[in-house]
Amino acid sequence: MQTSQGIIFNSQLIQKADHQLGMNFHYRKVNYQYENAPNEAFMVGNIKWYKAFFHQGLTMNLDYGLGSGVEPQREFQYVKVADGMGIYKWTDYNADGIEQLDEFEIAEFIDQANYIRVYTNTIEYLKTNKNEFNFSMRIRPQQIFQSKNKFVARWSFQQVISATNSLRKEDETLEWNPFTNSDLILGKTRNIRSMIYFNQGANYKWLATYTFNQQANQTYVYTGAEAREMQTNTLLVKYNIKPSFSIQNEFEMGKVKNHSDVFASRRFELENFKLHPKLTYQYGKSFSASVFYAYQNKVNTIGIEELNQSDLGTEIQWNEISKMSLLGSFSFVKNAFVGNGDSVVGNQMMEGLRAGNNMVWQLQVQRQINSFLQLNISYDGRKTEANKAIHTGSVQLQARF
Repeated sequence: MQTSQGIIFNSQLIQKADHQLGMNFHYRKVNYQYENAPNEAFMVGNIKWYKAFFHQGLTMNLDYGLGSGVEPQREFQYVKVADGMGIYKWTDYNADGIEQLDEFEIAEFIDQANYIRVYTNTIEYLKTNKNEFNFSMRIRPQQIFQSKNKFVARWSFQQVISATNSLRKEDETLEWNPFTNSDLILGKTRNIRSMIYFNQGANYKWLATYTFNQQANQTYVYTGAEAREMQTNTLLVKYNIKPSFSIQNEFEMGKVKNHSDVFASRRFELENFKLHPKLTYQYGKSFSASVFYAYQNKVNTIGIEELNQSDLGTEIQWNEISKMSLLGSFSFVKNAFVGNGDSVVGNQMMEGLRAGNNMVWQLQVQRQINSFLQLNISYDGRKTEANKAIHTGSVQLQARF
């Protein structure tokens, strides 16, 4: 038997076109009426804030929430499903014929996606604290300074920061800090994204976009903690040669760090560089075709693995509004790889392909038969030097009522 008491508070404190502030709060205390059962208190709260400054030239959005509760300690296993109907693939890295947890990864190709991850809750429940933080900001200098200068009008800036945490709860304390690195963390995500736009939009002859992206994820299950950190710096430059022709080039430098408490095979640190030029022909709004080349260099700084990858390909897209669309692509990928390709880090670096020459192609057709029937046809294929071509196709008919 138990009794509980609670308080609920909801309010829209500010409601204006350029300024909004709202909050809600729920507190509940539970009293258990039997021996050795301590009383518990739970809380959930949220604050949302929006503000526009300087003639809408600077806008900010903030969403912050925290709470406490309980959640089951989870175990999981991988279960085989019909071919192509799963999410994960199994690679027998140690050639022992036994499915082991560190041999499952997200499948890069649909013919490999034969497993799903199934979670089961144990009888053990953990008291937890949770918090979530989301912030976005957009800056338009022209509106801030009310400038008529055309050069100032070409710039805009955007910032996005988000964080979520789940932590083991001790005593009655709450975790207010959304960027905590506490030892009590059960799971967390971090994302920082900064973008600088120059000549944003289709009215300019050329444009450029710089993006800084930093992500961190950590999960904890019965096998221990797994963490992944990623950081990229990307510069995209595009030039419209003519209304129907454009050329662009993408430069990217990045780092990836993967850590596992239990599985040594999942510990690696990659540094990569990417160069990706692309030429596109656009005919009206219905047809486009492009050819591209991509060069990547990846190095595992705590191992011997290194990859030099060249990718030459083409893409074709055709759309008939409200009736039919077609998308086709072909890539020839050459992987010059040093190290063990049959490893977790090798698979990560080559993105599911193999050392040597690879070919990958795809065709997707979507047809709107009538107002409620839609036909989808998909065909994928790939070939490596050592293996025969693999063909995968599917036909799907969707009815919407």
